[in-house]
Amino acid sequence: MVSQEPTLALSLQEALRTVGRVLEVRRPRCAYLTLDSLGVTVETPDDNQCRIYPWGDVARLSRAQLHYGRGQPSRHNPDAWSLTRWSVLLRTAGQLLDVQRVAACRIEARIGSASHESEVRATADGEVVLETLAVQLHWLRLRTRFDGREPHGHPSTRPWWRRWRFS
Repeated sequence: MVSQEPTLALSLQEALRTVGRVLEVRRPRCAYLTLDSLGVTVETPDDNQCRIYPWGDVARLSRAQLHYGRGQPSRHNPDAWSLTRWSVLLRTAGQLLDVQRVAACRIEARIGSASHESEVRATADGEVVLETLAVQLHWLRLRTRFDGREPHGHPSTRPWWRRWRFS
C-alpha cells in the first residue's frame, strides 16, 4: 500500500507564483506548463529540460518561500512588479485561472524584455481560456490598486456646481 502525503490546497495563483520563482533562477525565455491532477510539468525549450513538480512539492516550495522570505526585491528595483518576471506573469495568470475555476490546463508563456512584450496563453480541453491581453489588463488593474495611484484621480470636495470657479 502506497501512502500519499496530504497536500495543502494551493490556489493556482500561489502554485504558479511558486513555480515562477523557480523559473526566475533558471531564466528561460519561454516555458510550457502543464497543470493536471498530478502536479505541474514545466518544459523549457531554451535548455531542453522538463521538470515535474508534484503538488506536494509545490506546496513545500511555497511554504519554504514564505518561511525564508520570497527574496523581496528592493524598492529601488522598477522591475519588481513587472511582467518580465516569471513569478509576476504566472501569478497574474493564476489569479485569472482561479476565477474561471480552471483546474487542468496548458500554459505557454514567454518573457519579454518589457512588460508589454511578455506573452501568455492557456488552453483547457482544446479551448483557449486565457490570453496575453487579459493578463496584461488584470496586471495593470492590480498595479494601479497597490501602488497608491487612484485610477480616476482624487474626487473634489467642492460641490459639483462650484467646480468651475477658481476660488
